[in-house]
Amino acid sequence: MVLQFHGKYQLSSAHDDAITCVAFSGGGDYIASGGLDRKLQIFSLADGRLHYSVVTPSPIKSLIWLPGPEQMLVCACNSGILINVTIFAGDTMNFTYFRADNHTIDFMAVDPSADYLATGAGVDVRIWKGDRRHDWQGRGRLTSPKKSADDVDVYVILTGLHWYSGANGTGDGNIKLITTYRHHGIQLWDVEQMAIVQSISMPSPIFGSSLSPNGLLISTAKLGGYDLYSLDSGIVAHTYSHGLPSIDDKYPATFLPRGIAFCAATADGTVTLWDVKQGDRLQSVQHLPGVTIHAIAVYAAEKSGTIFLATASRDEVRVWCAISGGRNSALESLVWVTFAETVTGAVPSASVLVDQCYRLGDGVCAVQVKT
Repeated sequence: MVLQFHGKYQLSSAHDDAITCVAFSGGGDYIASGGLDRKLQIFSLADGRLHYSVVTPSPIKSLIWLPGPEQMLVCACNSGILINVTIFAGDTMNFTYFRADNHTIDFMAVDPSADYLATGAGVDVRIWKGDRRHDWQGRGRLTSPKKSADDVDVYVILTGLHWYSGANGTGDGNIKLITTYRHHGIQLWDVEQMAIVQSISMPSPIFGSSLSPNGLLISTAKLGGYDLYSLDSGIVAHTYSHGLPSIDDKYPATFLPRGIAFCAATADGTVTLWDVKQGDRLQSVQHLPGVTIHAIAVYAAEKSGTIFLATASRDEVRVWCAISGGRNSALESLVWVTFAETVTGAVPSASVLVDQCYRLGDGVCAVQVKT
């Protein structure tokens, strides 16, 4: 596999505190980032300009765009509140919110039909069913993994949530959810029955996980590298080492669209791409030397064949693009920078949701969400 990469945008000065998450919209119109500064920033992928700036009630830990033609995303706050954001034509936005948990929501996952949403806060995993307006109703909680005599004194720590429909889209028709845990392996759930259908024990702690788009492989982050497991057999397909000292931390990782490559970030500011068939290291992307990458995301434009990669450090998002089939895999440095005026001021407490929309100038729409 050969990819020709070029730097596209460097999105700077949009956050005042650490960026925690970044994601592309399903249609490829937007890229969004959330941070500890309580800001949700939404940029145009076409030109890299900031279009919307949203101040949320508390720091943002995770966000996810819903699949489908509608421009809808779900934003999870440290306070346990989930905010549904819908973007309409003419710079109109709609917000709904509810309290999904009493603790920080660390993980979210939505199934391909956008019917189910899974949230993870600590060890608490909850399943939500959405209606046509994507108002989420609770369906239940997953039980915690059973402890053995070897790990009776070890805390149960969730490290990943992924919806699964079987290898290459096959399966028994029931929607399934994969949960990964620091010390308690991988579990596959039938959420209709709220029952475990498969468990895979791991030889080492799992610090993070990601699922390939075709459902064939799941990656597990370990001290010093990553393992790729076949979900059908439970056998390690490849092991990747990032060559850094073992650090008790989770580095973001994901698969490229169609599962053609696996990419993962490390503490030295580098994202490395590996071939998933041969296991070979393909190339490395230098975000910034010595800067920890907090989040990464990928998106494929089906018509053009362009693959986009976003890397986020403490206060900066960089967007890279690759054209499948190129002859040169070198990555060019980024030179284009966009600055955006931001919303400031504390968000007071209130008993109801209040939306205040106003323009910051130059086409940027700012929103302050109060709860």
